[in-house]
Amino acid sequence: MAVKESMRMLVTVKAYPGLSQRRGETVCVAGVRLDTEHAAWVK
Repeated sequence: MAVKESMRMLVTVKAYPGLSQRRGETVCVAGVRLDTEHAAWVK
């Protein structure tokens, strides 16, 4: 099971939606995390 965590980020990349039988429509995003001392890439 995935761990859920709240964060503040600037989304810079959004993938085309894919269909999943289990979860419906899924989309991957990547960006820069803004709520830490040093900005970090997040996928």
